[in-house]
Amino acid sequence: MMSDVTRGTAQPVLLGVLTATEPQDHRRLGAQTISYAELSRVGRPRGVRVVVFRPQDVASDRRVRGYVYDGRRGRGRRGVTRWPHIVYNRVPRRSVEQRADVQEVLRRLRQAGVPVFNPGFLNKATIYEILTADPRTAQYVPPTQRVRTRDDVRRALEAWGAVYLKPVEGSLGRGIIYLARRQGGYICHGFLGHRYRRGRLSRWSDVARTLAYPLSRKEYVVQAAVRRSRLWGRPFDIRCLLQKGGSDRWRVVGMAARVAAPGRVLTHVPRGGERVNLGVALSRTFPPEVRRRIPRELAAAALAAASAIDDHHQGLFAELSVDLTLDQQGRPWILECNAKPSRFDERSIRRRHLRNVVDFARETVRRLENDGRP
Repeated sequence: MMSDVTRGTAQPVLLGVLTATEPQDHRRLGAQTISYAELSRVGRPRGVRVVVFRPQDVASDRRVRGYVYDGRRGRGRRGVTRWPHIVYNRVPRRSVEQRADVQEVLRRLRQAGVPVFNPGFLNKATIYEILTADPRTAQYVPPTQRVRTRDDVRRALEAWGAVYLKPVEGSLGRGIIYLARRQGGYICHGFLGHRYRRGRLSRWSDVARTLAYPLSRKEYVVQAAVRRSRLWGRPFDIRCLLQKGGSDRWRVVGMAARVAAPGRVLTHVPRGGERVNLGVALSRTFPPEVRRRIPRELAAAALAAASAIDDHHQGLFAELSVDLTLDQQGRPWILECNAKPSRFDERSIRRRHLRNVVDFARETVRRLENDGRP
């Protein structure tokens, strides 16, 4: 059924970008995980007008006092608009998205029939269960299970030798812990508290004490650690961006490598990782006959993951990023999937990303209008 918001729309389509700020963040629109100005510039010639708004900008009469980009002044300005035809959820952090004011705005949008794409952060445990159960993706997922007690971690270490502990509601590498059995004890890497810690623990009781605090605060999964390929002696992973653009079909927009900092295991850039061109990473890691097939196999794994999530997870998805790694034989493995991809620093990927966001918004509104015509 067509909503009262989309009925009878005329060009341009009004795309709302929902964000929110934290109390200690004094920036007007908080953390910009994408460039709102760049999105507005891309949208204008494609028939899409962009308004960025926060929960406090939504009025009771279905009007929004948000920010629109002023091309002549080269900056955003306040503007009052009707409710958007479609909304792009870019609330930057999970804890902020769970706030009552954000949830109330999302509820009102749903009630009015306004489509919201990328509706929320993903739960890692749920995603792993989806991917493990789907025959298209099961082959790509390392053994993974929920952690209920520290004994679950101990049994996983005994079975797999090395594991990653991941918070089910974490992002950007926060809270990830690497554990491995070694002769005479264990190795532990990770951000425990606010700093990176790396060391040897001689007994399981030492490991149990180390895990007591993080496991008491958050829900975790434990995942078998893949023996990853290395670049310059450091492990590297691959980020793959997938979008639908103006169609209902997933497409790979771009891929890029991320290599861990010396002496570390996490490749996330906020955790010290370094950006590397994927072609460079592959050429310096694998022989020609292996590296030629790898991009195709990475794309196949990422596309399978996007399709499985789209089929089995509730919500309207326009984009996903899939984090993959390669074992020492060049086989791809899926590590994580994210419904709110951070900005790619690779300029060509970023341009395609924003065009696809705009095209998805415009074509989704048009389909809703066409479906609602008598």
